[in-house]
Amino acid sequence: MVTENAVLLKRILEVETEVECQKRFNTRLIAESDRGAKPVSLPQKTKILISSTAPLRTEILKIGD
Repeated sequence: MVTENAVLLKRILEVETEVECQKRFNTRLIAESDRGAKPVSLPQKTKILISSTAPLRTEILKIGD
């Protein structure tokens, strides 16, 4: 009976350690996902012009360079 309890206690401790590892991993994945979901802004001196004569063509102009 004592041996069975020791084996079960060891398994419980291993599982708790694994759960904590998975929680840390999940936290990192959520943070990475949040960073990837943030919009990326263009530098202030950059403008994107969409030509009205060619709607699928986009030109990027640097202002002040």
